[in-house]
Amino acid sequence: GYLENKGGKFEFVSFPFELQLAPLMDFVKYDFDGDGIQEVLVGGNYFGIKPYHGRFDSFPGALIKSNNKFILGNQLGLNFMFKSIRHLNILHHKEKPYLLATFNNDKAQVYKINR
Repeated sequence: GYLENKGGKFEFVSFPFELQLAPLMDFVKYDFDGDGIQEVLVGGNYFGIKPYHGRFDSFPGALIKSNNKFILGNQLGLNFMFKSIRHLNILHHKEKPYLLATFNNDKAQVYKINR
């Protein structure tokens, strides 16, 4: 979850179940859909645990549009399942935005951002 500032008092707000499948490792804010409002893209999963627990690898990532609205990464064309996200960055090349997803022990992936 996260802490929401309500007039100087912080209140804990739980994430929806779908965002609690595995540890969330990195966030990036950007106006992904071009509506003038920044969304938050989150990636996760974690493999550094004891073998008998199994890997936390079932989170496909998500685009958080507001407190109650999100879109899972596999519905956006992101390939974050079974990979452990380390960093999410926005890059610009020839004035076009791209998402750079860096994984633990795997090749980085670049996604063109289509608005």
